[in-house]
Amino acid sequence: MNLTLEQQKPAFYDGKYALVQAVAGSGKSHMLVYRIKHLVEERNVEPEGILVLMFNVSAAEMFASRLDEQDLQDVGHVYTFHSFARLLHQEYKEVVGESFFIMDDDEEKDFFRELVFEWNTKYPQNAFVSTREELFKLYQEMDLLKNMDAPETVEFPFPIENLENKLQFLYFWNQRRRKIKKMGMTDLLYDLVYKCKKNPAFLQHVRSFFTHVFVDEYQDSNALQQWLLTSFCNKDTDLELMCVGDEDQCIYAFRGSDPNYMSKMFIRDFPGAAEFTLSRTFRYGHAIALLANQSIAENEQRTVKWCVSGHDSKTSQVSLTPSDSHGSEIMAAFLKGQLRGATILVRSHHHGDDIELAFWRQGYKIHAAKSFWERGAGKFIKLMLDFNRDVKSAIADYDALHFLLKWVYPHADKKLTEYGIKILTGGPLYYRLQNAQSSKDMDSGLRKPFIIMEEIVAAFHGKNGKVKTISDIVDVLMQYRNSQTLPLWMTEFNQWHEPLEWLREQLSKELTDSDIVLTTIHQSKGQGYHFVILPHVEKGMFPALRSNMEEERRLFYVAVTRAETKLWVLTSDVEAKYSPFVNDEMFDLSQKWGDYFTYAKEVPLFGSLNKHIQHYANERGVLLEKQASWKMLKKR
Repeated sequence: MNLTLEQQKPAFYDGKYALVQAVAGSGKSHMLVYRIKHLVEERNVEPEGILVLMFNVSAAEMFASRLDEQDLQDVGHVYTFHSFARLLHQEYKEVVGESFFIMDDDEEKDFFRELVFEWNTKYPQNAFVSTREELFKLYQEMDLLKNMDAPETVEFPFPIENLENKLQFLYFWNQRRRKIKKMGMTDLLYDLVYKCKKNPAFLQHVRSFFTHVFVDEYQDSNALQQWLLTSFCNKDTDLELMCVGDEDQCIYAFRGSDPNYMSKMFIRDFPGAAEFTLSRTFRYGHAIALLANQSIAENEQRTVKWCVSGHDSKTSQVSLTPSDSHGSEIMAAFLKGQLRGATILVRSHHHGDDIELAFWRQGYKIHAAKSFWERGAGKFIKLMLDFNRDVKSAIADYDALHFLLKWVYPHADKKLTEYGIKILTGGPLYYRLQNAQSSKDMDSGLRKPFIIMEEIVAAFHGKNGKVKTISDIVDVLMQYRNSQTLPLWMTEFNQWHEPLEWLREQLSKELTDSDIVLTTIHQSKGQGYHFVILPHVEKGMFPALRSNMEEERRLFYVAVTRAETKLWVLTSDVEAKYSPFVNDEMFDLSQKWGDYFTYAKEVPLFGSLNKHIQHYANERGVLLEKQASWKMLKKR
């Protein structure tokens, strides 16, 4: 296993605490494997005493396989934070005798809806708005409050209105949940911290199993995870701790992640820690490295560092295209054979809807975690199209009805869905609604979602139905949407005037595989792709409205650094909607200087500083002038 000079320093470090700043693609996992190999083979550390904590399942599995390749199979403690928490809850059950039940995502959201409905009934003066969007926002806020651990004393990544009332609801939620011994995914960590604070002896018991702790992607830590680390590996213990990450890739503020844990708090919480930097990337060439450095340079919540391509021959290309129809633009390039091996990265799932629909319309399939027709509006429309063939069997599909009810009535839970099946399959919908025999059959307040559904069904299938063509779908559904802004799929549908029968036929056809992958930037974390396309980099979408600009810059930085060879960014063709992340000068600099910035050469910086960034082969990519500003780089 070969290591660069930069990687050797943390790999052979002999101290107790270490923090490694590693730019995207700098081989941090490679260094960690070598570090563990060094501990086991050279320092005779017992492999069973090594704990490795990751932030997602795929990363944990990949790291475990890398250990296997180096004959380190006995290092069996490679977990995500949540799987480790699950294990400790099981241990707590054995030691303390307290059982628990873990809810899946749907069960937790149903439980949440039931509690909101109960809270609104019990405390009408403190009731929460019950639109679908407001409920989703409240659920996110509750998740954030749990992850922040001590929400009364911290600064939130986004404003939370009526905080005191929401903290009371969180207390209400926790009381009810713990009484029936149930936990959701966030509660695995939240309740573990609660149990450890209540029973410090248990923490000491678990600590005795380990001698060394490694944390990868440390920049994604939140208050719960930081508390566990500081309590687990504090100065009064013999545990050694090494955390590796890059605060420029901290993109989970919505769950409490904070770049300050890496840039400031690690040194505060673990006194005497050594700091290392891996600045040499092996993923992409100089043009992409230049663009990445410029895109993140204005952030203040970071340690100043630069990523430099470690390739003396690898080239990379960056391009910027203004367009009023990103789906059509990308589809045209595909038909010309220009997108071989491309991966499309989007800020949010729905930012790819117009692109997926443009391909679907031409008979091509894009690889996505869930296609447009399997989620959200697409699933809704597809289900509505099924109503005219066999209403009874379509409605009797529990999952289908539950989805439809949640679309029009955010408080829909399992009980309402089960009752809805009885109501809707017992005869004509409208008749059954108007003739519910008692409030026991259907409370008058709960008739609304079914009445709305009746109106939508009638619009699609009634004698005087309003939906004749695909574009008519937009007009009907906008009646039940709070915002007047058209989402991307509606903008696409507005241009389609074929009859509904064409849509049904198209949905039944087999699509040709395009070999194009579409995923979110968050899901792409830790991956690299030959050719990356970033659509909808424009105001209001990327960066998102009312968003934290530092977080959005980090998200753009992560997207840019997924590309290995080619990066294609699409923005609006209206200058007023240009994203602050893109401008002609930035891309021009990366294109013009990318090939020039190679081994054994210096890149002059324009301005009074008159400094150079040196990148010599014999120094393995170490930057000698870290104070120089990439923003001042100009053409000769």
